[in-house]
Amino acid sequence: MKKIITPVILSSLFYAGCASATVIYDKDDNKVEIKGSLRLMMDGSSARARTDGTNKYKLEDESSRIGFRFERQIDEKLKALVYYEWGNDTQATEKKDDFNFTNRQAYGGIHYKGIGEFDFGRVTVPFESVHQSDYTYEFGNNGALYYGGKKTKRVTGGDNNYIKRISNTLKYMSDKYDGFRFGASYTLQDDTNINDINYAWSTAVYYDTTFNLHLRAGYAQQKANGSTNSNTSSGYNDITPAKESIWGVSAKYDIPMWGLSFAVDYGGETIEDGNFGDTKGYTPYGDTTHAKLFGVGTKWTFNDKQSVYATWAIRDGDAAADNYQETRTVLGTDYKFNKSFIVWLEYSSQNNRSDYESDKKSDDKSALGIRYYF
Repeated sequence: MKKIITPVILSSLFYAGCASATVIYDKDDNKVEIKGSLRLMMDGSSARARTDGTNKYKLEDESSRIGFRFERQIDEKLKALVYYEWGNDTQATEKKDDFNFTNRQAYGGIHYKGIGEFDFGRVTVPFESVHQSDYTYEFGNNGALYYGGKKTKRVTGGDNNYIKRISNTLKYMSDKYDGFRFGASYTLQDDTNINDINYAWSTAVYYDTTFNLHLRAGYAQQKANGSTNSNTSSGYNDITPAKESIWGVSAKYDIPMWGLSFAVDYGGETIEDGNFGDTKGYTPYGDTTHAKLFGVGTKWTFNDKQSVYATWAIRDGDAAADNYQETRTVLGTDYKFNKSFIVWLEYSSQNNRSDYESDKKSDDKSALGIRYYF
């Protein structure tokens, strides 16, 4: 029977034990695993997408990483664990300031059999795994439910990585019960500057049926620092703490005998009391912005090695967000030489529209990439 393996599953690290890993030590109730991936691509941009001084083609690292998981079995049900993961741009120059061995994840925790895992540190939050329609390796940007650094407009309000990897966080992920799993996280204040996170939290539920239907739902929220006693030196005393929230639901259906997979994501994103914030100043925005988030995708795997896939996503802001709209279409194919080595090719077309002329742009890109998992 054919097995569908999506890039999302391969790269997801929301649960450290879900991806393959190499055991390098396992003795006396102690186990050490190593896991990671090399990710390179040749990126090509159209003339309209390039800025002055940039080349048409360039070799890029798309977040290669390496991680170590340490486990200590305390008794038959309880074990303690530590996970560290680092990443670096392998294509950075040799200048001292260009080398940046980034801390991607670092947490400790305990796992109790039948109850689940409790972690604390820098983790991926449960909402990160709600999306399912992004079958791409690079240009899908994790689908419509992850808007990354791209707000519905220029309004800011906090570090929106609260729906991805985040530090200073407590996280719980349940064991699986009859196809169900549940996750929740809470993030404490990370800093005291305006628009830094005051607190954040997320929750998600996952259900995998016996007939290859996979359902996900989640909600996440963060509140930023406004004008507080700790940042009065900034000179801005009228900034209301901004609040950002996002919700999403998704469904994916696999047909293993045909090698087919279909998925859809739907959600919404809101920014309350946002501001035009940057290093030069903070101006209250006033209106509450809303955006509808929608994505669909499909993948066909044949010969157990080769796949073709397509993803389409839209982030549609309302009038308060200047009717900012971003659409993205990605077509791609991949070839799996073995369970560890994959070559992929993608084409992306992105179009941004808005009431403001400066927001309008079109961006065509293509890339040839490799993934090596270990």
